[in-house]
Amino acid sequence: MDATNKVEMAKRYIQNTIIPENVCDKYDMKSGLWRELKEIDPLDVILIAFRYGRAKGYRARKAEEKS
Repeated sequence: MDATNKVEMAKRYIQNTIIPENVCDKYDMKSGLWRELKEIDPLDVILIAFRYGRAKGYRARKAEEKS
């Protein structure tokens, strides 16, 4: 599988994951973070964005379990 197929697979995965709007609002990247990320190495941005998304997803799940 080439990189383009993996990117498309990731995009479909995101599109097919239905997330309630209130969760999206609470666990989204804020514009200040985006502004700072554009100033650093693109590969570091990808790694940070992935780990940030994973941490946000984990916290969202934990919050959902409590309610």
